[in-house]
Amino acid sequence: MDTHGREFIVNAEEYKKYKTIEEYIEEKTASTADSKEITANLKRYFASHSFRSQVYDSIGLIASTYKDQSLVNWPSPYVLYDKFSEDEYSDGNYEFAEKFYFTVKQQSGDHQLMETIWSLYLDKKSRFESKYRNLPKAVFQSDLNDSNLLLDDQLNLVGIIDFNLSGTETILNYIICECLYFLRVDDLDKLGDWAFMKQCDEHLAKAMSAVTKHYELSQQELDVINDLYNIVAPFRFPTMHLFIKDLKANNGDKMDAMLEWIYYQLTRSDIHQLIQEVDFSSASS
Repeated sequence: MDTHGREFIVNAEEYKKYKTIEEYIEEKTASTADSKEITANLKRYFASHSFRSQVYDSIGLIASTYKDQSLVNWPSPYVLYDKFSEDEYSDGNYEFAEKFYFTVKQQSGDHQLMETIWSLYLDKKSRFESKYRNLPKAVFQSDLNDSNLLLDDQLNLVGIIDFNLSGTETILNYIICECLYFLRVDDLDKLGDWAFMKQCDEHLAKAMSAVTKHYELSQQELDVINDLYNIVAPFRFPTMHLFIKDLKANNGDKMDAMLEWIYYQLTRSDIHQLIQEVDFSSASS
């Protein structure tokens, strides 16, 4: 199959051997009065480290097996500096950062920190491009949601489907994007809470530990991991979507906390140390 200049192998997903997480939850809650409670418990399990570590394992296995092999000539949606598709005007990282910038500018209040962030971000991203393009690469699926992860009867991850968002990506960028803690609505009131920030760091370190059981980061990757984190972590799509939605709905009530959180992620220099020294036994599951 050819679409938009890209060739795809199309398989009939209705004949797949295993259920997706989404299908499993639907099956377990189809005929019960306790569907909300069951759904909540299952979602809690599938978000836990005990399950997600299997996803992180798969990332490491793919990276170690296919590093710089069988690359395709289109990028993943996570790519920096290049457009994912021809109808986009920039890479996704810049697009989301710019949307947030202009949303903040529409709010009342002091915009000086936003201007500082924007200037720092543009400078860091510009200076990092040559290093980024030389990093090891692999092809990743890039859409690891509940409709794409396959389970066996023991609720173990056994496969991934739906590769419409697959593409070549630098391994380190993909690892960071997938291992970051994804902020939720309930987290917006905790952006300045250091205990919460530590939990987010422990999540990242724990996830990267699972990945690096199978894929050993090279010295080249370790040398740039902090710079790449500074560019990627503050402006991931889920975070920007959450922040922008809240700014528009609540007249920028949490704008200062968001900006301070972004500035911290953009300027911190401890990521290499963090992933080596975290006490995994104390990290939450």
